Amino acid sequence: MLDFPTRLAIETWTLWTVGALLIACRMVSRRMRFRSWAKLQIEDWLMMVVAVTFTVCMVCLNEVAKNGSNFIDDETAASLSAKEAEMAIYGSKMALVMELNALSTIWLVKICLLILYHRLTVAYQRQHLLVKLLFAYCIVAYVLVVGLLLGFWCQPVEQYWALPVQNSECATFYKHMIFATAFNISSDIFLLCVPIPIVIRSRIPMKRKVILCFVLGLGLFNIIMACLNRYYNFSNPNDLVYTYWYVAEICTCVYVGNIPLCWQFIAHVFKMGTWASFGSEQPQPPPIPPKAEPGAPKERKRFIHSMLPASLWSTHAGGTTLRTRGDGHGGAPSRLSKTISEEAIMRHDDEERDIELPTRSTHHNLTTCCLAHHTRTKVAQSVAPSLEALITNILKRGRRSSPVVMRYSADVDLLGSGKVCSPGEERRQPRVAGSDNGTMDLPAVASHATVQPPEGATNTFQDRGTGSCAAATMSSLPPDVEKADPISDTVQVVDKEKDSSSSAEGTAPPKGGALATLRRINNAIEGLSGFEARGITRVPPDGRQPASLLADLQVAILWFGANISANNMTTGLFGPLIFGLGFKDSVMCALIGCFLGSASTSYMSIWGPQSGNRTMVCMRYFMGYWPSKLACLLNIILMLGYISLNFILTGQTLSAVSGGSMTIVVGIVVAAIVCWVVAVFGMWIFHTYERYAWIPQLLALFVLIGCAGPHFDASLPSADVDSFTLAANRLSFLSLCLYVPNSWAAAASDYYVYYPEKTSRLKIFLLTLVGLFTSFTLVYMIGIGLASGVASNPAWADAFGISTGALIVEGYSGLGGFGKLCGVIVALGIIANSIPGSYSAALGCQVMGRYGKMVPRWVWTCVIIIIQLVCALAGREHLLVFFGNFLALMGYWIEAMVLIVLMEHLLFRRTRGFDWARWEDKEYLPVGVAALVAFLLSWAGAILGMYQVWFTGPLAEKAGFSDIGLWLGSAFTIVSFVPLRWAELKFLGR
Repeated sequence: MLDFPTRLAIETWTLWTVGALLIACRMVSRRMRFRSWAKLQIEDWLMMVVAVTFTVCMVCLNEVAKNGSNFIDDETAASLSAKEAEMAIYGSKMALVMELNALSTIWLVKICLLILYHRLTVAYQRQHLLVKLLFAYCIVAYVLVVGLLLGFWCQPVEQYWALPVQNSECATFYKHMIFATAFNISSDIFLLCVPIPIVIRSRIPMKRKVILCFVLGLGLFNIIMACLNRYYNFSNPNDLVYTYWYVAEICTCVYVGNIPLCWQFIAHVFKMGTWASFGSEQPQPPPIPPKAEPGAPKERKRFIHSMLPASLWSTHAGGTTLRTRGDGHGGAPSRLSKTISEEAIMRHDDEERDIELPTRSTHHNLTTCCLAHHTRTKVAQSVAPSLEALITNILKRGRRSSPVVMRYSADVDLLGSGKVCSPGEERRQPRVAGSDNGTMDLPAVASHATVQPPEGATNTFQDRGTGSCAAATMSSLPPDVEKADPISDTVQVVDKEKDSSSSAEGTAPPKGGALATLRRINNAIEGLSGFEARGITRVPPDGRQPASLLADLQVAILWFGANISANNMTTGLFGPLIFGLGFKDSVMCALIGCFLGSASTSYMSIWGPQSGNRTMVCMRYFMGYWPSKLACLLNIILMLGYISLNFILTGQTLSAVSGGSMTIVVGIVVAAIVCWVVAVFGMWIFHTYERYAWIPQLLALFVLIGCAGPHFDASLPSADVDSFTLAANRLSFLSLCLYVPNSWAAAASDYYVYYPEKTSRLKIFLLTLVGLFTSFTLVYMIGIGLASGVASNPAWADAFGISTGALIVEGYSGLGGFGKLCGVIVALGIIANSIPGSYSAALGCQVMGRYGKMVPRWVWTCVIIIIQLVCALAGREHLLVFFGNFLALMGYWIEAMVLIVLMEHLLFRRTRGFDWARWEDKEYLPVGVAALVAFLLSWAGAILGMYQVWFTGPLAEKAGFSDIGLWLGSAFTIVSFVPLRWAELKFLGR
């Protein structure tokens, strides 16, 4: 039988050969595509670097298998001969080189795919932004992983090949692998989110769609291999069997990065045709280039990517999928109809030349084609010169004085028949200050610019298929126009001469000074990074996204994914461990409290689609302009404290996974960084993250149930106390389980402002309720189960004595290394619960006042994250006490706020309704005296009934030391608000 190094060498070089052939096949395919080696793209040359690192990695891996390493105990190291020790030291050096080359191979392949996706998504603003963010994420991740490997985990670096080794991390790479795996798997998941949604939404034959999804989704196998590699690495650290999976992970990564680009070569060898015809019902003939006239200059060829959807050549209503190279007049396809001929001008050479415009209607067609190619995002650099030349010629007849620079924005179905506005895409209008609805039509906007549209041209284009109107308009940017909002995708036309002279007239903002500098910096950041610029400004009805099934499901997914986290599991521990309740008592109290708290938050969520305003802005309509600021301030404090608790628990769990070698501080910092990245970029990234982050989290929780479930003690009885005390404990735990889901009520509307105004209230309520109730019920039950096993399981009791995170990790103890990987997933899943709170707290800072509103939302998010990080680092050693005291404060004021909204809605506003556009009109909003008095009285009731470590209310003492502050505060609110509000309306009128 062959020895291990020989078997590994056979497998290694067999898999390497397959990878090398795929790289070669990719290069040949790309050469066939571009007709020249010199025209290969940057990712192709990077793949050549990958081939080198891939080969070095395989060589080093075999050297490690033959020579061994310093991953041996001190006794074995002392017994080695001089030659064996030299071989072990050499093998350890090769292990470090292998790890560095493996990291370079994996992350370079990701970069190659992202460069390719960057070109493919040029017409998709969201996916294009995601690609940019992923590119930055991968660069930062690679630098962090390699930097920590060489400069932090093992110091000095010579310890990596020392014999005997003084620090086990230098031989096991244990903490490094946990850290690198988290970034590796998360980036792979995000990479899958780029091409798959585009293919699914595309209008291509189902056969081709399925095959494309499979080919582009091969990254899933890379995730599986990474998980298996870490599982065998952690479960059998002294066995070299993990090297098989190490080879499999690296080779799979190389395969995944090259297979999608080998199609041209495969199709040529096996006569399979191209992607354009694959899956079509009828084969398409090859394009026939037109003959050049004698003496005519040689036409420059322009490449159009087959996957780029911003072209009507691939699919045209009433035509076929044949691509033609066009005639000699601007590249217009000779076989297409005249309506499309104007679009061909988009492909003319870069130098300016006159374009014949036979009729004024052609102006409209040209504008439509321009909009169809360049959708609500910056024009791709490769076509920008052509676009400028086109615009100059379009406006030649209408120009009166100065040149103009245009930016177009439209919602276009680019994979379909070239419709300007399609179902499933947002309809947006340019935002112009001074207009009632935030928009201005073309004739009104044209008065600011030096260009008048020709007669017969319109500012909107009708979709022949649906009759819907695309929000494709031209506008100027006079001094009083609001800054373009990335979420609104504003369309702008800037008159250069007018802009340059406006400062002399005193109408333009000053070009100098600190404030102007800060504005320029903010505009540059938002423009380059795609931050969500919209803060608390109302989203008008015509700026909302259209209704869709995906948007409806996102409501439930948002709340479910954000709350199946380990921090909410901590609440379940209080029943058996703090209040002495049995398993059944704890479960019943948790279910009732969870339902009541979820229903309260679900009710507050219905105001988002109706108003288009954030929750704390909506509170101005119920509590008044000034009193609502008190609720806003309390909500900011609530979110600061709650997210700080999340950071602490994340740090505890990661520390427990590493066996204490990683400090809690490191875990807290990691959680803060990831939370900042997602929260600062805004609503779309936030929704995208929450849409997928729950999947590994849910799987890890199911594994926890299967592993720890047999140790749950369902027969655990309640403490032997009198019935009065038992009832008090039940009420206290029920209130605690109500507080947590109810704490989202102060931010529930923030995540629905882009939903259609006519969205059903009942639908929003039920979907939110389902997402909240199911998620909280799941984690509450797991927490109660873990707490029930602490009394009968000494190992669990010892882990709980260390930290709550250690108890969760101990639940995975039977799975070895795979259990620790699940622990990492659970720890990182807490971040999904932290993002919404950080986002809403930043919005609350803008609601606090005029000066707060002037500060961009993303700046407030950075400030909030820093404060949360400091609080988490300060309170990291006292989580359970901090958690118990803080949770109660959540529910006291929030429930009073919800009751004020409910009574104002049902008793005083049911027939009058609200004018949501007047959210800053202090003369229209309520005075707020009744709401303020009722709100303060609710605090008086809460103080009388609260039962905390630092204070016990007199009524709580009479009630058997039960926390009845929530219920007394609610009663005080109901009794006081109704008569006070009636008097306020009668004597003050609003």
